[in-house]
Amino acid sequence: MVLFIFTAVVAGWVSDLTDANFTNVVGRVGQIEAYQAWLLPVAIGTIGIIKIGIALILWGIVRRLWVRVESLKQSFPVLVGQKSTPQGE
Repeated sequence: MVLFIFTAVVAGWVSDLTDANFTNVVGRVGQIEAYQAWLLPVAIGTIGIIKIGIALILWGIVRRLWVRVESLKQSFPVLVGQKSTPQGE
């Protein structure tokens, strides 16, 4: 919902910049065409930015979990009382 409100506001701003002086029916049709011309690209761009943000957050979470698992792999044998083996053996 927020995405569509944002795109409508941006589309309105852009269409006001392109033909703000038209008040007749032909001008209104031109404004509607301007909305349609800007609405889809802005919506697709916004969705792409949101998806990139979600991907970066999830990547950070997975990285943090990976570091914790690796530290547990090294410290668990010491806690149990076994000798820790170096990586690769």
